[in-house]
Amino acid sequence: MAAAYPAEPFKQADSLLTGMIESYRGSTDAADMADIQSLLETTVKIARDREYRVHNNIKELSQKVAGLEAAAVYSDAKASHEQRMTAINSSIAEVQQEQQQLQQRQKQLLANKEQLVEQQQVVEPDKLNRITLYANITGVAFEYSSLGEQLLQATVSDSVRGEVRPVSIDRSQPTFEQVNALWNEIPCPALE
Repeated sequence: MAAAYPAEPFKQADSLLTGMIESYRGSTDAADMADIQSLLETTVKIARDREYRVHNNIKELSQKVAGLEAAAVYSDAKASHEQRMTAINSSIAEVQQEQQQLQQRQKQLLANKEQLVEQQQVVEPDKLNRITLYANITGVAFEYSSLGEQLLQATVSDSVRGEVRPVSIDRSQPTFEQVNALWNEIPCPALE
């Protein structure tokens, strides 16, 4: 960094020239005139040198100011960027936490599914055995494909008449009505 200069960089040269003019006022000596000419040239040279240094100092300071302005703008942009990054990282953390919760929920559901499959494997043969036993005793055979539908489909075997007839039971009716409708279709050899 350049040395600091007085507010008026040419003040010293001006006072020197003023002093010389007063000292040699009225002198006609050639040697004195040569000294004055030499001092005048030296003073001009010093003044130009100072002017050049002051100009360079102004240029350096202007560049530093421009650099500081750029740094200030960059700092604002950097702060804005850091705020955005913080918000994005926060969102990522929330999504990761939600993902972990969903993975845990998935593990629980898979464990529940495995338990239900095991239970179904145990219960299903028992149900089928009961339904088969019921069909053998009553002569009613349900169609398994219609078990989840509104109309329950079945066939009734009437050994007395020697016929097999289809039966549909509406599941929207109360359970009592459904059972009565089914029993009305089952043949009773003792009553015939």
